Amino acid sequence: MTDDKNTRLLTIGELREAQWVYGPNIDFKSVIVHRGRYAFWQPATTAMAPDGEVYFPETIYLGDFSITPSAMSLLIHELAHVWQIQSGVWLKMTRLFEGGVYDYGELSLERKLQSYTVEQQASIIADWYLTRHRLKTQHGTASPETYETVVRRALPVKR
Repeated sequence: MTDDKNTRLLTIGELREAQWVYGPNIDFKSVIVHRGRYAFWQPATTAMAPDGEVYFPETIYLGDFSITPSAMSLLIHELAHVWQIQSGVWLKMTRLFEGGVYDYGELSLERKLQSYTVEQQASIIADWYLTRHRLKTQHGTASPETYETVVRRALPVKR
């Protein structure tokens, strides 16, 4: 736990799900979840992870995102930005140049995950998580096998 009532570490359920997706590719001990906005200009219905910590405005914050796969997919999306930052991506600058394109259309086996924008990468990982729970994707389409292949090439996890 952290000292501030508006910050916390990942819950046991969130950590379990996040480790299943990201494995050793994220240092989860450094992930802090904030109940509140990163800055005044952050929309009330938009989560952000611009600095390796995750910020959920009060309107969308949950004490445990692992309660449903849909809720967890939002955290999975934001953890993709944590992974990007921990992998050396200068997220704020990259996002500025790329814009906020989340939709990626038909996911292709011919493209690496890293060839998509940072928001598309996060959307692909979150959509893959949704397909693993037999839920509808939000930002593109592909077969479950295509999602599995594209994501696991970028995020290898030993099982």
